[in-house]
Amino acid sequence: MLRNCSFSACVMAGVKLDNVIIDRAKFSRSSISGCVFRNVTLRGRIGQLILGGPARSLPSEMFEAFSQALLEFYRDVDWALDISDATFADATIRAVPGELIRRDVGRHFLIRRENRDAVLSMPDAPGLAKAYFRDFDLTPFDTMIAVAAQGSKNFEKQLADLQWLRERDLAE
Repeated sequence: MLRNCSFSACVMAGVKLDNVIIDRAKFSRSSISGCVFRNVTLRGRIGQLILGGPARSLPSEMFEAFSQALLEFYRDVDWALDISDATFADATIRAVPGELIRRDVGRHFLIRRENRDAVLSMPDAPGLAKAYFRDFDLTPFDTMIAVAAQGSKNFEKQLADLQWLRERDLAE
C-alpha cells in the first residue's frame, strides 16, 4: 500500500502494477505510460493522473508490439483499476480498458470507440466529449472511462458535458 505519497516529475513506463492500493497521492508533472494494472485501487485525493498508452515516440514496430502486449495482458484480468473512491484534480485514463475499471457511475462514464465518429461529427457535442473520443486515436482499447474530476474547479461543467453523452446513449 502507498499512502500519502507525492510523485513530482516522475516517469513510469512499461511497469506492471498488481494488487496495489494507492491511498491519497499527489501526481504532478508525472508521466505514466504503457503500464498494466491488475487489481489496483486508487482512493482518496489523487491529484492529476494521466495513464497513457505506449509512447508515440517509439519506433512503429515497437509501438505495435507494446499495444499488442497490452491487449494480450488484459484478456486474463478480472478487473484492472478501481477508481470508485478516488477524487481527481484531473484524470485521463487511456491505457486501461474501460470495462475493467470499477467506477462511480455518477462521475465516471464508459465510452466506446464505436461512437467516436458520431460524436466527432456532432456540431453541438461539448468540447470535453469530443476530446475524450479523440483519445481513441491514442489507445488500442475499444472502451475508455471519461472522468468528471471531482477535485477540479471545472467539475460541474465536466459533469454536464459527460452527462450530455449519457443522455444521448453515447456513454454508460
